[in-house]
Amino acid sequence: MFKAVLPTIVAVVIVSGAPVVQGESLHFDYSDIVIGFDAGTSVFSISDHAASSLKATLTDGTESVADRADIADAASFDVWLSAMVVNPAGLDNISMGGSLTGTDINLGSPAAYEAAFANSMFGPDLDGIAFSGGILSVYGLLSPNGGPILADPAAGDWVFMGTGDAPTGAGSDGANNQFTIPESMRSAFTSGSIFALDIAIPTFGDGSSTNLAANGDEFFALAAEHGGFSSTGGDFKVGLVPEPATSLLLILGALMVGKKNRR
Repeated sequence: MFKAVLPTIVAVVIVSGAPVVQGESLHFDYSDIVIGFDAGTSVFSISDHAASSLKATLTDGTESVADRADIADAASFDVWLSAMVVNPAGLDNISMGGSLTGTDINLGSPAAYEAAFANSMFGPDLDGIAFSGGILSVYGLLSPNGGPILADPAAGDWVFMGTGDAPTGAGSDGANNQFTIPESMRSAFTSGSIFALDIAIPTFGDGSSTNLAANGDEFFALAAEHGGFSSTGGDFKVGLVPEPATSLLLILGALMVGKKNRR
């Protein structure tokens, strides 16, 4: 479930960092998240809960980690997504659209990043939504949602602050437990972003088995008839890139490797 009230935002310490070079990207790897689908409203949702954790990294053009700002305690960050699901008759034609928001340790509004989300073709899957072996997979693209994706602070360098950075240490900006995008590069993070989710959903809301579904279309159609669904424990990945031509391909490759290793 989404958190209805967030604490007041606290001050962000701005530390000037090294310029982002072409091909660098931001990765937010959430573990043990909550996923749900409300059959009455057709809203698909994602949020954190007490067992969630976050590994946040800044990678260079070769996808080597240049800096990191992990958060092990879910009470120290928030992530939430709300998306409307439209599932017409047919195969691979689900439409899912909404918004995604994530914070660092500075809980509140504005969040660290904010983006519009829409499912998108991924490999051979035309709508990026698949269900097989009890696992729901969702892939999509992120784009500006009425403002910059790197939202907080509103001006100056963008800093994502965590509580741990081992084994990288101070990293590219020379400061522990954070990474920095200079003000001159913030506007570059506007496209080529991707969202990915893999999570086990063994039953629908009424207790019936999800094994009745052979694909993503059938899964959401049955979920609408059987009380939706809610589950925890899956992985949720967000990648933000300044230019899609190279970094998006690198992120897609990393997601595919991670998906293969989890199966």
